[in-house]
Amino acid sequence: MELAPRRRDALPTVSVVMPVRGDGRFLEDALKSVYRQCETRLEIICVDDGLTHHAETVIRELNSTARNIRILRNSGRGIVAALNTGLREACGEFVARMDADDISLPNRFAAQLAFLRRHPDVAALGTQAMLIDEDGKVVRRLRTPVGSARLYRALDVSCAIIHPTVMMRLAAIRKLGGYRVGFDGAEDYELWLRLRRVSKLDNLPGPFLLYRSHTEQVSVRNQLRQARMAAIASVGHRLLSRSGVDHLAAITSYGSWRSAFGPAGPAAVDEVRGLTACLLADNGGTNRRSGARYLDRACAKAGAHGSPYLRNRLALACVRHQISLARSGRRMDALIAAATDLSRWRTRLVPAYFLQASALWRSREALSAERSA
Repeated sequence: MELAPRRRDALPTVSVVMPVRGDGRFLEDALKSVYRQCETRLEIICVDDGLTHHAETVIRELNSTARNIRILRNSGRGIVAALNTGLREACGEFVARMDADDISLPNRFAAQLAFLRRHPDVAALGTQAMLIDEDGKVVRRLRTPVGSARLYRALDVSCAIIHPTVMMRLAAIRKLGGYRVGFDGAEDYELWLRLRRVSKLDNLPGPFLLYRSHTEQVSVRNQLRQARMAAIASVGHRLLSRSGVDHLAAITSYGSWRSAFGPAGPAAVDEVRGLTACLLADNGGTNRRSGARYLDRACAKAGAHGSPYLRNRLALACVRHQISLARSGRRMDALIAAATDLSRWRTRLVPAYFLQASALWRSREALSAERSA
């Protein structure tokens, strides 16, 4: 259902695509943060992925004055279908992502538009972000690599663009076919891996989003599934680079990945399972006992049969697991994990510590820009 009719003589510069699900507890703050952007030629596309009457009321009330919000029905078909619905209906030259529980900081869109207009070869641009809790209190800063070359190296490890911070060239994303069906939970990572083959990606050095963490998030409730789908995307693109065969094209649902990778042999399946443990450590899933056991089993198996790439990646995952435990206040558990990992990986753990602390995640240009701001 369309709330605000579009004027053909005033097409928006930016289409904001925001999937909405549930009661919209933080929706009003999210929408108001978009209204506060300096760029005035906006349309906001709220994709109904199972929103309640209360959430729809919030949208209608805010739309009563601005008249630039549209609601598109998705019938609870999931995040990938919701995002592709928004992309199909978007009218702007650029599309900006927003989640219904986050807050865009002032001048976010203006800064991204200025960069994208200066760099026509960049198709997607993210920013840094500040992690906040349910009450809006800042927890810590989320850092991403700045500079295309550094970002590409980081993508070989894990997702290096914070999805709700991104602004993209709509034509470039449509040309790729949008988000890939079957990758709910890792749809952004798979898209970045595809997009980097044909265009540049980058991140701004400054934080322009408050990224809210709460227990109702899909990424919190489905950490293992999200890690598995990201691992599948990573292995699939590595196979594509080596053999030219796109095994990911055969994946249409979460359960179809094993058959899709069947022609590549059992090593590909084992690599997916090992990388799942790595990415689970990246998203904090190994703080749970079940997640820690999953990582431990993956390390034990890779130590005996894994490739050098997988062993190095698991060593880095162990370092991130230690850091995640320490950040959550479990310092003794972090020390115990460090001792266990040292006995398991020995010298392999040393480069993992250096990689975690290296300039891979931050460029000198980013530091210089922040200091001069």
